[in-house]
Amino acid sequence: MRKSLPDSTDHTWEPMYEDEEINLSELFNVLWQWKRLIVGGTLLCVIAAVIVSLILPKIYEVSMIVEPGILGKDDRNYFIFIDTPENMAGKITGGAYDLRIMKEIGFDPAKKEIKFTATADKRSKSNAVSISSEWAEEDIEPGVAASRKLIDFLQQEYGAIISNRKKDFDHLITLKEEGLLKIEVQRKDLEKQIANEQNALQKIREDIKLEQTQGLNVKKQIDEYLEESKSVKENTGQLLQHRESVLKNPGATDNNLSLLLYTTTIQQNVAYFNKIQDQMYDLKREAKNVEGRIFALTKAIKDTETAIERLKLQQDEGLQTQIEDIKTGIERLKLSRDMITDIKIVQDPEVSSKPIKPKKKLIVLLAGMASLLVFTLVAFIMNTVRKTTEVSP
Repeated sequence: MRKSLPDSTDHTWEPMYEDEEINLSELFNVLWQWKRLIVGGTLLCVIAAVIVSLILPKIYEVSMIVEPGILGKDDRNYFIFIDTPENMAGKITGGAYDLRIMKEIGFDPAKKEIKFTATADKRSKSNAVSISSEWAEEDIEPGVAASRKLIDFLQQEYGAIISNRKKDFDHLITLKEEGLLKIEVQRKDLEKQIANEQNALQKIREDIKLEQTQGLNVKKQIDEYLEESKSVKENTGQLLQHRESVLKNPGATDNNLSLLLYTTTIQQNVAYFNKIQDQMYDLKREAKNVEGRIFALTKAIKDTETAIERLKLQQDEGLQTQIEDIKTGIERLKLSRDMITDIKIVQDPEVSSKPIKPKKKLIVLLAGMASLLVFTLVAFIMNTVRKTTEVSP
């Protein structure tokens, strides 16, 4: 008997799979039904991943850390670096040195390549640049050599800037040292002037001693002439008294010869006395001249001593201050010059103790997860296909 199809107007009929809800029991049933496919396929993929990870070549990492060189300090006492870590890292990562390094270590660019990766840590205050490169196990030694060549090229590139900077400081130091030599010449000239003034001072003092001696001699002569004049005056007085007594006696005119002698002697004494007075006058005038010369020499001593003090002050405070300032400037320039440093190698090229590639655990884990998902999906697809085949006429 033929089965009739339901009427299209019959709302009690519904399609077979419409609004069908998938519950967990059905999912577990499907997984359990296809467990061999899922587990077996996953195991096969995991085994294949293990074999592949064992076959893949071992890759080691050569790493090193460098810091940019220092050119000095700014007004805020911060270091001035020859280049920023970011710029240095960018040039290294961009391959600015790769071809030259390959040429140096004898690598054929058509067969092998070099790839350095450099990073600058912006989060810390450090200016270190971390540089790394990956090398096959048989290329570890060339990899270390390539890293060292990279350091050499960096030092050569920045070394010219550092050398010029140091030359600038050396030139400034040389100019200050030349200025110091000129001041030393001036200082020696002042020492010579001081010595000349001191010799002149000694000569003036000797002249004063001579003048003082001359003054003493003049005073002595004046005293002697004074005594002589007193003696002559007394002798003349006595002669006058004798002559007056002779004149008072009777018959004095008969003694003309005695009176003549008295008169002549008195005249001679008066003439001698006058001569002594003239000589004493000249000696007193000489004494005043001596005092005047001594006064002038004494003033010259004070002037000379003032000149010596002025020269010493110029030497000790003027030139010495300049010398100290220049020496301080030279020391500062030397400190600034010595502060200039080349690229600092914080860490020499080092080879990782274990291969960084292939990452066997990760490969196996990813292969297992991927294969599990794939075979689970295949199981659901195959289950759906089978159900569809069973339902279809």
